[in-house]
Amino acid sequence: GLPHISGVVHGGQSPISGAAIQLYAANMTADLGVSAPLLTSTVTTANDGTFSITGKYTCPTTNPPVYLVSTGGNPGLGGSVNNTDIVLMASLGLCSKLTSSTYVVINEFSTVAMTYWLAPFMQDATHIGASPTNFGGMAYWFTSAASFNNDPIGIASASSLLGLEFNTFSDILAACVNTSGGTSGDGSACGKLLQDTGSTDTATAAMKMTQTPSNNASPLYALITATSPFQPYFAGVPSDFATTV
Repeated sequence: GLPHISGVVHGGQSPISGAAIQLYAANMTADLGVSAPLLTSTVTTANDGTFSITGKYTCPTTNPPVYLVSTGGNPGLGGSVNNTDIVLMASLGLCSKLTSSTYVVINEFSTVAMTYWLAPFMQDATHIGASPTNFGGMAYWFTSAASFNNDPIGIASASSLLGLEFNTFSDILAACVNTSGGTSGDGSACGKLLQDTGSTDTATAAMKMTQTPSNNASPLYALITATSPFQPYFAGVPSDFATTV
């Protein structure tokens, strides 16, 4: 039978409903190239944030690295909220590795992990690619990123600097994700995140934070809420978030 690929989209610990799900294949011919959408029909998350893409895609014969992107949706707020600033990602590794047990939690943590490992190959959520001479490196990092999808507590429980950094960045993203959205410079959590990272969505913001971790570190850190979902995180602004590796 077909691999049963399913998962759930969360903002912090709250499900995101009505989010658009897409499965992308990374570009294997051009650095920062456009990714190829693979789903044959529209997929959106249910009220509990769950989704399934079983039977809705075919792996290309080139066996590219693939990843999921969740766009928009309501992060558990009343009414018909659609926070269009939300773009969350999760790496799945090589397409051939998808199995009947593939279950993915897409949230801020999976997004930070993916952008951390794949930033050199990434322009934004829909442009991830490598030239053929660099493809092996990209495939390796896709596989590395995939190991961080379903265990947002695991890496941090070791109290590693990397875990603290991932949690801190995730909490910064969550400050925007768990709202109705905003526009750059409007004073909202999303507006501040987008302005301070020079981004248009949360996935690009995650990429910018991992690429230039000392840029606007204090105002970004200040976005973290008192009830931040990812624990533990840096207790204060480090001199440079890149204190990890």
